[in-house]
Amino acid sequence: MQPNEYFTHFDDEGRARMVNVGAKDITKRTATAGARVLVSPETYALIESGGMKKGDVLTVAQIAGIMGSKHTSTLIPMCHPILIDGVNLSLSLNKEHSAVEIEATVSCTGRTGVEMEALTAASVAALTVYDMCKAVEKGMVITDEPGVYIEGSHGVRLENELLVCKGEKNEYGQFMYMDTITYVPMDLDAINPDMMTAEEKKLLNDYHKQVYEKVSPYLNEEEKEWLAKYTREI
Repeated sequence: MQPNEYFTHFDDEGRARMVNVGAKDITKRTATAGARVLVSPETYALIESGGMKKGDVLTVAQIAGIMGSKHTSTLIPMCHPILIDGVNLSLSLNKEHSAVEIEATVSCTGRTGVEMEALTAASVAALTVYDMCKAVEKGMVITDEPGVYIEGSHGVRLENELLVCKGEKNEYGQFMYMDTITYVPMDLDAINPDMMTAEEKKLLNDYHKQVYEKVSPYLNEEEKEWLAKYTREI
């Protein structure tokens, strides 16, 4: 198999290259990317009310995302400089998930796509939200999945994983030193114990026991119940 059989950014000798798109037709191209920034209810309220000291979080993040899309080729080495036709970047507040929702759509008329420009726009906007709010909260989570912030806990439960921030807090309730535990659960209902050896069962049960013992001290009761379902003994 040649090094560039699947990866077009490598030549036949395995060296990086910028793909030559000169022979491609000029067509209309569009790409959309999204992101979420999960925040605490307190941070959410400050964003919603415009109470952040740095200014209007959503407006600044929108401008930053648009600017970021125009600099994609200087950030990502093998991206082509593209003459962008337009960038539509929207930010909205999702109270149910205590999150800032970001969607970026980039379009151009050219020989190569604008996926990276859309991804960069969404990423820079999300990073800007974090920067605008980090003085209030250090435990924000940038993701592409819906999350549920559970009040009274250091945990944020995503759709298919649990992310726990733990560490010491200062007098303002901000994390001074923070570590992160991420646990991606497996569907135990899809496992047939009869197909496992005794040793395999023991290894899996020991692993789940260790996960629960390590993570549960940082969770509230609702999160513990959720975790227990995925770490039960088989």
